[in-house]
Amino acid sequence: MKKILLALILFFITVSFSHAQVLDTVLTYSFGKMPPVYFENKLYWQKNYDDKGHLLFEGLCYNSCHVGVFINYHKNGNFKTTGQYKENTTGDWSNLNERGLCSVQVGEWKNYSENGELKSTVLYEDGKFVKEY
Repeated sequence: MKKILLALILFFITVSFSHAQVLDTVLTYSFGKMPPVYFENKLYWQKNYDDKGHLLFEGLCYNSCHVGVFINYHKNGNFKTTGQYKENTTGDWSNLNERGLCSVQVGEWKNYSENGELKSTVLYEDGKFVKEY
């Protein structure tokens, strides 16, 4: 009987924790500590490489949505694009796409040549192009 009771308690604790969405931090632009990964829903630092091992881009993602800093690289390792996607400051991580918080470009996005020179800066407001200079 004690074993069955203990097993039930452990089961309910596991189920309770698996449905919780408590995040450690979402400070993205400062490259602070990385939050933990939660079962199917996860906030993580994504790095994407090509088939030759060159880093193509990296950024903060929640599931398949970009939610913070984003850096795209040329094959030689220099910056290609740097920018910021809209951050989720609500604490609610459900339905990001429907709520307009999934991969929405905000602020200045800088584009660089292969030799590292700034080519242009593009300004976005809630995912909409504002101007380029």
